[in-house]
Amino acid sequence: MGAVLIKQKEKNEEINLELQRCEKEKKDLQTYLSIQKGESKYLLQWYNRQYEVLPLWYKQFGHIVKVLTGKRTLKSLFKDDVNKYKK
Repeated sequence: MGAVLIKQKEKNEEINLELQRCEKEKKDLQTYLSIQKGESKYLLQWYNRQYEVLPLWYKQFGHIVKVLTGKRTLKSLFKDDVNKYKK
């Protein structure tokens, strides 16, 4: 009976170690996700500051460049119901 209790105690210790490892991993992942959320918020703010202030003609010129490079269709510049980008 003593050997069974010792084995059970060892098994409980292994389970506790695994639980601690999982809790640490969960905490690390939560930290990583909070960092990612902060970075995405920063990138969105940067986009709004940098790109949205460009004049309309500059943005339209960019669409023309996409047509010339083959990433977008010419028809998509004039019609909204057309697929914008080539697949």
